[in-house]
Amino acid sequence: MVTERDENDSVQQEHREHRGDTEKTAVFLYVLCAISAPSVLRYFARFSHQTYSETHSERFAFMPRALYPGTFDPIHLGHVDVATRASTLFDEVIVAVYDAPPKKLLFSTAERLALASEALAHLPNVAVTPYAGLTVECARQQGAKVIVRGLRNVADFQFEYQIGWANREMAADVELCCLFCDGQYSQLSATILKEVAGLGGDVARWTPPHVEQALRARFAELHAAETSPSVGGRKGKLDHRD
Repeated sequence: MVTERDENDSVQQEHREHRGDTEKTAVFLYVLCAISAPSVLRYFARFSHQTYSETHSERFAFMPRALYPGTFDPIHLGHVDVATRASTLFDEVIVAVYDAPPKKLLFSTAERLALASEALAHLPNVAVTPYAGLTVECARQQGAKVIVRGLRNVADFQFEYQIGWANREMAADVELCCLFCDGQYSQLSATILKEVAGLGGDVARWTPPHVEQALRARFAELHAAETSPSVGGRKGKLDHRD
């Protein structure tokens, strides 16, 4: 006859056997993990790196080409700053020099192209090209999905906002990307640059050396021809003589 005590002893024996089997299984799994962990970790590390690399490459493979349009008469360090920063955001940046702007120019299109090309030669993914007509049409012809512009102040914002609206009405597939200028160039413009250079001022802090030389040479020609040092023959903003 099986007593209650015998039943308890039997249950405890089964419990000890089950516990022993569990401990053996745990030890086996621990040893297995210790042996295979380095391989597993190497696999996941390799897989993660491969996945990140593929994702990273795919991301940058589809970064759009950007168009940075302007007169660039002449190019100055504010322009170079915007082009440099744009070159880190996009695979390619096309600096488009406007061929026939509705204003008096100091340099010809060929000269402006040459000055801009030399100023941006250190940026391998930046190219310089001339264009005429609508900027959005130039963007489409160049395969650019984004137009880059630099903002110096509130006046620039209002102007770019208005032009950006008009461009979007004509070409909704072309986006606008505005970059704030570096603080040291926040008030710099080609107009100020030319007027200071025309009056014999030092513009070395505002423009690449080859552009400074081109400005001095051009104004020397104008002075020699007894032409006003101000652009377009007008009295300059910085020329306070009567």
